[in-house]
Amino acid sequence: MRGALELSDVRRSFGDVLAVDGLSFSVPAGRLFGFVGRNGAGKTTTMRIICGLLAADAGSVSWDGGPVDARVRERIGYMPEERGLYSKMRIGDQLEYLAVRFRARARAARQENVSLATDLAAAVRQTGRQTPDLDALLSRR
Repeated sequence: MRGALELSDVRRSFGDVLAVDGLSFSVPAGRLFGFVGRNGAGKTTTMRIICGLLAADAGSVSWDGGPVDARVRERIGYMPEERGLYSKMRIGDQLEYLAVRFRARARAARQENVSLATDLAAAVRQTGRQTPDLDALLSRR
């Protein structure tokens, strides 16, 4: 299917917990698609796999018949309801980690995120604190 997102038999577990079990679907180009399900159904895990933030244990994700690479990921916008931050990681480290995961060059990512944090004065004062100290609104920015 041309211009489509396709997942084929995607599986992901965390220890003994099976989060995504053989998920397959495709979304044609130009279509809006959403996930509906209870907490723990695997929606966030699936989106993280699509975005390249997590690797699938099995199965595949493709766009337009090819891999979801950095070029494709640059075009994906993803804003989870849950913050999805690592609670034991310092905020400054979190900013750099996420920028690198989304394939920004480390030095450029660091500079861009420091600039963003400067604009968000509250974040600048908190960059050495643990992630749970960050309020919900600020962490989503």
